[in-house]
Amino acid sequence: MNSKSILQQIYLITVTLIYMLAVVLVLTAIVAFAISDEILKKVKPSKKSPPQKLVYPEFKPLKNQTISSKQEQLLNRF
Repeated sequence: MNSKSILQQIYLITVTLIYMLAVVLVLTAIVAFAISDEILKKVKPSKKSPPQKLVYPEFKPLKNQTISSKQEQLLNRF
């Protein structure tokens, strides 16, 4: 082997390692951004819409309902 071939191999290995390192850094940055974005959403929710108040309908008892004897027995048990 001559020195030119050895230098080419060293160059290819170095370029490959730098490329792999760049890919790992980009993927790590994407994951870190996604995680921090989710944490910020939980800590400080967006103020796009104001919180809505839950409105419950008023309780209105049923009128003119016939109660069977079994239902009446169950109601009287408690």
